[in-house]
Amino acid sequence: MHVYRISSKGQVTVPKEVRECLELKEGDYITFGIEDGRVFIDKVQMVQGDLSHKTD
Repeated sequence: MHVYRISSKGQVTVPKEVRECLELKEGDYITFGIEDGRVFIDKVQMVQGDLSHKTD
């Protein structure tokens, strides 16, 4: 386990090991969750294509 410092803007670098495990690259989106006092992150799977025609 490594220790990371949070910047004044609340930012932290995602460790290389985590980026590799989740196959993250520049421009990807992630979500944060909290469960039992622990934080977890997941990669967001974006839907490809134009959804502008979709109606509710």
